Amino acid sequence: MNWHERRKSTGAHFAVMMDWLVANWLVLLFCIPVIHILFLSSFDGEFTRWQFAARLFFLPTLLLEIGVFILAVAAGLNLSRLLKDMSPITRALLFGWLGVLVSSLFNADAVLGLAIRGLSFWVVHVLFLAAAIHLMRLDRSNLVRIPSLLVAMPLAASLAGLAILVFVYWTGLNSGFRWNEDIPGYNNLRHTGYMFAPAIALGLAHVAAWPHKSPRTHFFLLFVNTTIMLWLGSRGPVLGIIFASALCAVFFPEMRRLLFWWRSMGTMALGAVASVILPIPDGPYFGAIQRFWLKGVNDEMTSGRSDLWAESLDLISHKPLFGYGAHQYQFVSEKAMGMLKHPHQSLLQFIFDWGLVGGSMFLSLLAILLFKAFFASQASTSTKLVSAMVVATLLGYSFVDGIYFYPLTIAITAVFLLWPIVEGESIQRNDLQED
Repeated sequence: MNWHERRKSTGAHFAVMMDWLVANWLVLLFCIPVIHILFLSSFDGEFTRWQFAARLFFLPTLLLEIGVFILAVAAGLNLSRLLKDMSPITRALLFGWLGVLVSSLFNADAVLGLAIRGLSFWVVHVLFLAAAIHLMRLDRSNLVRIPSLLVAMPLAASLAGLAILVFVYWTGLNSGFRWNEDIPGYNNLRHTGYMFAPAIALGLAHVAAWPHKSPRTHFFLLFVNTTIMLWLGSRGPVLGIIFASALCAVFFPEMRRLLFWWRSMGTMALGAVASVILPIPDGPYFGAIQRFWLKGVNDEMTSGRSDLWAESLDLISHKPLFGYGAHQYQFVSEKAMGMLKHPHQSLLQFIFDWGLVGGSMFLSLLAILLFKAFFASQASTSTKLVSAMVVATLLGYSFVDGIYFYPLTIAITAVFLLWPIVEGESIQRNDLQED
């Protein structure tokens, strides 16, 4: 094979790879929990510097966001055109919020390195949002394939959860291992809830929206994910799922069907029972039901969050307009002890970071996306139901945890906000062409 033939062959292979990535980038995002387990685990709790940083900031998702943006640019993403398609109000809010982010670099009280990191992370999230819009719009067949790709999320969560369960029993319940900090894949035991919450929400929504489409698979995954989530001690996802189920039941008749509630709640109840039966290590970390039962309705119920919230309100009152800047919380808050990276409440986090000005702009942008996705979109009811259940679960979860500090939950929320918007645009274009 001569040089020209090799170059042509290489170009053909590259085109095939590009086509595969454009069609399957969502699967890569949904499989992040498995990637965490494969590359960010240690049998003895010792981690390299890059592993520690990756576990702390969910860097595999951030790197994937960057990769998806590069893929979208290679597939023809034009940011200028995307900005022109925005309404003047949306564009003004976006640039105003970005201006507040940049201004934090010049805050005399800010730690410059953290300010740069916070700005960089959020810019990556915005670029990922643009990339996701472009890749979803690229080909209607991509939108049609999304329902068949959704099973990847609960499946990946189940595999990651089972790996952690096996690791705990293999290591030994009484081994003295630092379970809270050094479990496979995650820097903190509570971070496992970030993968289980959307996975369980998606499973519930899937069996409501498509009750006859692989129901056994989704009920099995729902059972496994519920069992391991509760066994690991995560309580925030439970509150998020309750909030989303109640909200979606108001707007979607599919969520009010007796058969759906009987089958889904029965499956989750079995998972709850299994989580109690499975042995857990001694200590305050494992067993969500045991933690609910033992701690009662006092300050321990919030695990100290109420103190963080009260202090955050006081700190906000000292810099109400433009805040302290993203990623500054751990060195401003005394309650954070130089360790906690957010106040464990999304609204407080946004206003602490960007003040009433920047926080209001960000929340206005989020409100616009929510309106376009669930009220102005012509997307199918099934698409809206699945998206609403996942987004509402994460939003509800964020009221008691700082899940929107981390790239994984930000990326998942972005995807499920954009899906009904882009599907609605596609349906509208087809209707105009038929006319």
